[in-house]
Amino acid sequence: MLYSHQHRNGPLSSAHRLRLREDQAMLVLIVAVAIIGSFVVEYLVHLFADNYEIEWAPQADTTNSAQEIVIAMRKTHREIANLNAR
Repeated sequence: MLYSHQHRNGPLSSAHRLRLREDQAMLVLIVAVAIIGSFVVEYLVHLFADNYEIEWAPQADTTNSAQEIVIAMRKTHREIANLNAR
């Protein structure tokens, strides 16, 4: 007994096999474009990084960056004052 999705020559007709091959070809094309695209994006990031410095600054927990700068300047000023006093 044949079911509606079966064909006399097997479970898939030649039209279904052709459609399956087209789907596989499209999948291969999509994966290939994604891989090549990732290489292009990585290349562009390296070009950008060669011309510009990219620095990720962590978020300050309790003090803001202005307070950190003032503290560092005061410390440096004290160190210079101590060196001049000797």
